Amino acid sequence: MATLREVKKRIRTVVSATCSIFLIATTILVLPESFVAAQEAVKAEKGIVVGISFTNLSGHDADSIGTDSRTSAIAGGFYRYKINPKVAIEPQLLISMKGAKASALGFDVDLKLTYLELPVLFRFTIPFQGNISPSIFAGPSVGIKLSSRGTAASSGFSVEADLENTKGIEFGLVIGGGITVGSNDTKIFLDGRYNLGLTNVFEDVITPGPYDIVKDAAGTAPDFKNNGFTISLGIRL
Repeated sequence: MATLREVKKRIRTVVSATCSIFLIATTILVLPESFVAAQEAVKAEKGIVVGISFTNLSGHDADSIGTDSRTSAIAGGFYRYKINPKVAIEPQLLISMKGAKASALGFDVDLKLTYLELPVLFRFTIPFQGNISPSIFAGPSVGIKLSSRGTAASSGFSVEADLENTKGIEFGLVIGGGITVGSNDTKIFLDGRYNLGLTNVFEDVITPGPYDIVKDAAGTAPDFKNNGFTISLGIRL
């Protein structure tokens, strides 16, 4: 009979696979039509986005340790395809820094994770008078790991190293809202979003090494998932 931990792991696997299929289907079925519509300037917007993130780790083991948030950043670009005046699909390509801090065994630990992230957001603009347009959005995201480093410091001594056995791909969900300010010629976008990681940061099978994370009692990798809140500013080009 499957344990509660095994059931939770299977549920996460199903959710991650569903997000992956949804992301691929969206790219194949929706974007080609949107590219045609984008030929009309009124239906497409592109620009850059920068932001500040307050990231942390969630999960059974993360809760047991008691991790603290760390201040990170995002930067990249977006392309917003307007299906109609109220609904748009918005793929983004971001460099996203994540991770968390913790204190354990007399050491202050800082986990630094960097991803190339592709969120595909479905944005609904709420009708509003004037040059201010509020909106809400949600969608899946996939991240490709660029680097994973950890720092441990204690009493003036510190060591930093690459972390082994961190997963190369991360799936997640994004939900948030924002406002657009300006005319059709010049627009500024201010968004707030919550990023919920669905996949474990670490691989399940761990080969002992000098910088490996120790397995938990069940013999699997510790339960750590990325999450965080981001405030971003976008400018239409």
